[in-house]
Amino acid sequence: MDTPRLSQHFFDLQPFKKVSQPALVWGMLTLPATMEKVNQLSKQMNRGKDEADFISGLSDAAALVERMNEQTDKVNHKLLLDQLVKHKEAVTPIVLDKLATDDEPVFVELAVRYLHEAGIEDWEPIAKLAAEAESAYKRSLLSLLLGVKGPEDKLPLVWKQYLDLKKQKGLQKDEEQGPLYGLMEYGYRLGFLDS
Repeated sequence: MDTPRLSQHFFDLQPFKKVSQPALVWGMLTLPATMEKVNQLSKQMNRGKDEADFISGLSDAAALVERMNEQTDKVNHKLLLDQLVKHKEAVTPIVLDKLATDDEPVFVELAVRYLHEAGIEDWEPIAKLAAEAESAYKRSLLSLLLGVKGPEDKLPLVWKQYLDLKKQKGLQKDEEQGPLYGLMEYGYRLGFLDS
């Protein structure tokens, strides 16, 4: 059980849930064309216009990171992420620091999306958080991110998170699904699975 053996047989036996928060985040990370369509549709709404103007005018990294919370209208999440990426040299260390202590689900989701879009090169802080975070949800989504973009040497960590979260009782948000999707992405990227 300690060595990842990613095969179609393994995934045939694992229960992917079509509706789970990790599944939605996985879709946001891996289906950019779909997310672009959703973003275009949300721009057609008049909702969140004042907030969008405010976010567009922000350039302070700390102020941008502070917007990564449940008060920010979902229709403006993509705009916020774009602003964060524009200032990634200053934003990334703040996001990683806050990610170490903030377990608020919206922040964690936006942080994972940001780290994906920002083109992170140093995966060690993310792997450390994925291994050590107290929040099962945070470990789940960081494991998902590692599977989507992380280096091959982080595959055993994602495997361990999947096994640990699968055994854990009382999970609230299908947390084992994040590492499972991460393992699937590793399977595709490393050629264990046909795409």
